[in-house]
Amino acid sequence: MAILSAIVGIDRSSDDDWFALADEVLASVAFAAVQQNPVSELPAGVNQLPYLGGLRADAGQPVQALQAPDGSGVLYPLPLGPTSIEFLLAPNDVDGQAVATTDELVVVLTDGGVEVTEVEPALLGGLEARVFDIGSGTGPQLLTRSSDTEALWAAPFRGRLWVAEHSQ
Repeated sequence: MAILSAIVGIDRSSDDDWFALADEVLASVAFAAVQQNPVSELPAGVNQLPYLGGLRADAGQPVQALQAPDGSGVLYPLPLGPTSIEFLLAPNDVDGQAVATTDELVVVLTDGGVEVTEVEPALLGGLEARVFDIGSGTGPQLLTRSSDTEALWAAPFRGRLWVAEHSQ
């Protein structure tokens, strides 16, 4: 069992509407073949993304899609602003232990000082996802971005986290 996480971070409460747009983007995610990276600007509408074995999503507006060497990825709305959608697959905690379930992820985050509040569930790529509002202030780096990397991830100042458990 592994988990796929999508994290939406904002820097100020005036960006709350980004959560609604992120709901739409994440509800449209589908798994497909990987494209060549890097992908720079993509038009509004359904696009193939190079992340995690391939994703397809309807961004609803132009975006910039970046893939890190570890397989994680980020979508930035265009024009660039203070928001993004990050995709993490099978993260580890900072000690290298696999975080394999949603409940384990919540423990890692709360033990690291992140406020975690569960909200209504949603679909992420056709998978039922648990959804959490998260907030960290300037918290520590808590996770690796994937199971085979040392690149660390820290929770955003304020964000929303979708977590879907899957069998890959």
